[in-house]
Amino acid sequence: MSKKHIILIFGTAVISGIAIFLNSYAVQIADPTKYTALKNLVPVFIASTILFLPRNRHHFKNVSVRDWLYLAVIGIIGGAFAFILFFNGLAKASPGVGSFIHKTLFIWVAFGALLFLKERIKPIFFAAAFALLAGSFFLLRVNLNTFTVYHFFILGATVLWAIENVLAKHVLNKGISPLMVIWSRMTFGVLVILIYLAATHNLFLPADFSKETLLWILITGITLTGYVFTWYYGMARVPVTLASTILLLGSPITTALSSLFQGKSIASMQAGGILIISLGVAYTVYLFIKIMRDTQKRVKQSQTFSTA
Repeated sequence: MSKKHIILIFGTAVISGIAIFLNSYAVQIADPTKYTALKNLVPVFIASTILFLPRNRHHFKNVSVRDWLYLAVIGIIGGAFAFILFFNGLAKASPGVGSFIHKTLFIWVAFGALLFLKERIKPIFFAAAFALLAGSFFLLRVNLNTFTVYHFFILGATVLWAIENVLAKHVLNKGISPLMVIWSRMTFGVLVILIYLAATHNLFLPADFSKETLLWILITGITLTGYVFTWYYGMARVPVTLASTILLLGSPITTALSSLFQGKSIASMQAGGILIISLGVAYTVYLFIKIMRDTQKRVKQSQTFSTA
């Protein structure tokens, strides 16, 4: 874990906050699945252009058949099914409850990382996690009376993204390059979405969209590209539990943008939520840095003892 990679994850959180704000507009002017497929083609094109340059062919070395299976699963669940569920749910579900459900991602990731990646997580982290959930609840002004079946779409997408992140961290820990993970996640994902659209007789051409919609797709596609590049390159050297917790800062950023551009006032309860989230994320960063330093200290002591 390094400062540079933590900064990349903070960059992902900023991009996430901007992307959620933009997607709240874009998802209302086009079919969610068609919009997702076309938007996701932007990072596919950019990642493919970089990956298939002659100087980058080394990324394909040492990728076993099992690794390709992992990469395909990452793309299918994280780059396809999760997107389909999320944007279809987002288009019809109340935004407060939907956003709160999505913000539980870091909890699902933490359990997955603890069980399957054996990440070191101190018990006090879960106390901080409870505070972070409370902060998100206050910030998003959740009204549980508006809960509908479409919120289960968002919950399903959140769980799938948690599985994808744990698998991606496993692959990155094996030495597979972040660029390979990005390309696989987006490419396999787009292919599955297009198959889904073909099966439901909803295939499309870019000409089917208005110029305004295509502009929104390009803008949100570029933000998605920034998101996946900062996320996977940062996660390569940052515990996935810590990385997913830092992403919670996206909500305060979205709230600030809504206040700035839509004139929405920030209620005192929301301000309290922002404060709780900020402090909770800061404490979680401190907690994981302490875990890293304690681990390094024990390794040095062990090495000193073995050479004595």
